[in-house]
Amino acid sequence: VFSTVLPLGVQAESDWMLEGFVGTIHGDARVPAQSAAVLQVTYYLSRTTAGTGVPFWNRAYEKRIPFEGGSSSRYVAALNTALTEVLAELARDLAAATLPAL
Repeated sequence: VFSTVLPLGVQAESDWMLEGFVGTIHGDARVPAQSAAVLQVTYYLSRTTAGTGVPFWNRAYEKRIPFEGGSSSRYVAALNTALTEVLAELARDLAAATLPAL
């Protein structure tokens, strides 16, 4: 779906800019038998040439992935699964989006 992915802070000429903002990232272990990693990210797709900063497309994704026990390694693994699922949905949604002609 993406032809080029750049590190943070690197500028390149492009027609579109995709930005993601993490709204929630935490572990919910209030009930130990139902511990979960929670991740919510909102993505915005804007034209770089429009100059208005108004996103053409946006979508929020939220995942709650259960994990057993209170170990940090299991929490991190569940968080990784959540991010993987969010990115897979994002890629599918962007591939299906009808973008206006430039």
